[in-house]
Amino acid sequence: MQALKLLQLDYVKLEGDYKIVPKSLIWLHWHGFSLESLPMDFDIKRLVILDMRFSSLKQLWKDAKCLPNLKILNLSHSHSLLKTPNFSGFPSLEKLMLKDCIKLVGIDQSIGELKKLIVLNLKGCQSIRKLPKTIGSLESLEELNLAGCSRLDDVPKELQDTKSLRVLNLDETSICESNSWLSWLLPLKRSKELGFSWAYLPCSLVKLSLESCRLSDGIMPNDLSSLPSLKCLNLSKNPIHSLPQSIGCLTKLDELQLTHCTELQSLPKLPISSINGLHAKFTLFKGRASTLPYLFYFKRCVIFGCEKLTEFQDVFKMEPIENFEAQQIKSLFNLDSIGSNKVQIYNYLTDTRIVDSPKVLHERGITSTFVPGNEVPVSFEHRYKGPKISFSVPQYPDEKIMWLNICIVFSLIGDNIMDFLPSVEITNESKETCLAYTSSFIRIPETQSDTMMWLIHWPVSTDCQLEGGDPLSCLVLPFDLEIREFGIVYGLESNITSEFDLRHSSTGEEDIARNIDSELMERLLKLDPSGNVRVQIYNRLEDSNRVTFPQ
Repeated sequence: MQALKLLQLDYVKLEGDYKIVPKSLIWLHWHGFSLESLPMDFDIKRLVILDMRFSSLKQLWKDAKCLPNLKILNLSHSHSLLKTPNFSGFPSLEKLMLKDCIKLVGIDQSIGELKKLIVLNLKGCQSIRKLPKTIGSLESLEELNLAGCSRLDDVPKELQDTKSLRVLNLDETSICESNSWLSWLLPLKRSKELGFSWAYLPCSLVKLSLESCRLSDGIMPNDLSSLPSLKCLNLSKNPIHSLPQSIGCLTKLDELQLTHCTELQSLPKLPISSINGLHAKFTLFKGRASTLPYLFYFKRCVIFGCEKLTEFQDVFKMEPIENFEAQQIKSLFNLDSIGSNKVQIYNYLTDTRIVDSPKVLHERGITSTFVPGNEVPVSFEHRYKGPKISFSVPQYPDEKIMWLNICIVFSLIGDNIMDFLPSVEITNESKETCLAYTSSFIRIPETQSDTMMWLIHWPVSTDCQLEGGDPLSCLVLPFDLEIREFGIVYGLESNITSEFDLRHSSTGEEDIARNIDSELMERLLKLDPSGNVRVQIYNRLEDSNRVTFPQ
């Protein structure tokens, strides 16, 4: 056994002389070690890995010991461990694992001599209150895990000297509330101006986790530009209402976790230029254009449980329906008939249900709402009983379609609305392109037999312009919805009418306006003497537009 390299003795109780253990060992795997310390005659100088998880150790040795080759020391889940060894005898140590050592009260000052230490895991060490200042001497340290160190009330400012630190986990600590933490995170001259700041955190940080740290708006940093390398930020389960605009400075950020931030109300614009797979504008692929909210492309932006979130800049915004101004969609229903009754709304992005007054949703330039109703209004030119409509765009000279209004009357087939996302697809058969809109929200009918109207105001971009004669096919997905009726109407803009902006005519300019009306009518009739033309009329009193035949 003199050549033995690996010895595994899990939960074995040895009696007698430990000198019989071969000196050739480089890996000792002894879970459940029953003694309170290792015997001094235990000669393991050649060890590279010492794994003694779930042990009964109170201390590793009573006196200092030299293990010059030791690279990994794992004493995790040793619930009786009170103190760490003197580390001066471990010059090669790279990983120190002390996870769930619940009685450990401190770390030996000699830890600063571990110039090769890469990983320090103190997760769940509930009794640790302070870390030694020498931690700033760990020049190779890349990962520091302090999650669950619930009594930790001091992190030395020397931590900023760890220029190699890439991962810092402070989950479930109260460190953000600590005066000592603030004392080194805040420059004294500017602390009153800026509030909480992470200016002194190592700029090398790639991952920062502050889950369940009781981080509030009052101590949320205003300036995140000092963390230019940050790729992952976890702020889950904190009572924050918003994030600072400076998060846009984190151009390398590709993972943002905000799970169960139940007070979160709004989010600023994210640094989308660097987010993997994220498309801020229309996504064009194989002739298809999609206006799907870009949060779905940001696979690692997690906002589940944020039930109060009503605004995500450039993604979506919800507002009370009575505050909505746009006449193009507001004129499609009787606002008074909706009333102020509370309704149940399901948010697919946050996976939450809220009971609130009726809302209007804006996302990626499209506006929609859900209101009670059982039939498509007569103002919709194209109507059909079912989930699909096909028609050709009429040909009118000098006109183009500026927007589409869509009305869908539906009821739910099943009870599980989480199984689908309500979507509308508009396919231009001649150009082989497709516009797709998927709503992030749906209003839940009180009963399964109740019908709802889904109203959508959809501006048509210049990238996807519809022209006269284009055959269009409009489809509602998924088929789990029972589509009772489907209607669509479009709004036109005339190049001629755009030359005369009647909106700016004052009362004293009525004669001029009448002359313009007369001239406009003459020009329209010259285009088509049969009178088969339509004009867009603006009503200044009602602040509304409508497209109709000349009058």
